[in-house]
Amino acid sequence: MICPNCGSENQDGNRFCSSCGSPLEIVSGDDAQANLPQKAESSGTKEETVQPNNLIMSIIGLVLACSNFAPAGIVISVIAKKNAIKNANGAQPTGKNKIGNMLSTIGIPVGIVKTVLLVVAAIAGLVTWIFIAVNLFNNTAESLKSLPEIFKAISELFQQFQ
Repeated sequence: MICPNCGSENQDGNRFCSSCGSPLEIVSGDDAQANLPQKAESSGTKEETVQPNNLIMSIIGLVLACSNFAPAGIVISVIAKKNAIKNANGAQPTGKNKIGNMLSTIGIPVGIVKTVLLVVAAIAGLVTWIFIAVNLFNNTAESLKSLPEIFKAISELFQQFQ
């Protein structure tokens, strides 16, 4: 089955194109050749396919990369960048694909830095809790050592009032 949007060959029975994601219509015989997209290769330029979902993916990837879900933002940004380059058909991305490509390019390093900061913060928090627990245990142990002296002082106070 041939995609009416990009002209890629797909397996029979697919509902969406494996290359561009466009819905596939069941077309047979001569109608399939008539419905193929006209390529601009005759003029020496390659036609760019635009998918608005790619721009949305790039925006979501950047937002997630700046949040506490940075690893997910990295993954989505990488996928969006790959799609932007693929949609440009080998040429430099333009229009929405260019914006999506730029946002993805920003989202990837931002997500990496944010992920590193989250890991460092988690380690620092863990070390802090361990430090607090150790100090609390040491202080409690010291307090327990002086507990008999405290009981002795309290019993002496009670004896004075009797």
